[in-house]
Amino acid sequence: MKILSIDGASGALSCAVRSADTVQAHTRIAAGETLESGLDAIRQTLDRAGTPGRALDLIVVCTGPGSFTSLRIAISYAKSLAQGWKKPLVGYNTFDVLELGCSIVPRLAVICAREGIISARLTLAGEQLRESGPTAAVCEWATEHAPQPELTVSGGPKDVLAALGERGKFVHILEPPPPALALAALAQTRVDAGSPHEIRPDYGELPPAVRPTSSGQA
Repeated sequence: MKILSIDGASGALSCAVRSADTVQAHTRIAAGETLESGLDAIRQTLDRAGTPGRALDLIVVCTGPGSFTSLRIAISYAKSLAQGWKKPLVGYNTFDVLELGCSIVPRLAVICAREGIISARLTLAGEQLRESGPTAAVCEWATEHAPQPELTVSGGPKDVLAALGERGKFVHILEPPPPALALAALAQTRVDAGSPHEIRPDYGELPPAVRPTSSGQA
């Protein structure tokens, strides 16, 4: 199976082509270049893999939570390519990407949606909980729901690790694989493709703007 994976949740855009257990090509471009250079990066990745778009079996994209702009652009690319090449499209959330292959509990997967704001998924024995908001508030929430002294954390930037340490946590850092590679690996194990229209971004929080009511009041 030939898979094209596309991720924009971290702000940067990464893409990869995988066939069976082999990554044939992988590209990453910096945040801020996604709109101007994203499609070209995908084309170059396919070229290096020697895989025309119409030879793909599946396209997989990260649905978030994550960076508003890059996430939206990456999903738009994935939908357009899936429709143009008539290929199935599958979406996976950022937390599954960050925790690929990890079964340790309790564990916390963290993505920075925007400066000072994080989204997190806490996995306990038998349940998963989600929370989004300011870093300190989410770390306090995680501490309350996982009172054990040790916590495995994936994706957490330095301020998250520091905030957890201040709350008495001994943090084990789980280094996640490059997101596009993790996406392609996930797609090898579960193919539940539907319509591209079913893929929607999960930004992890309510948008900062408030829609006015019909009376003109916020």
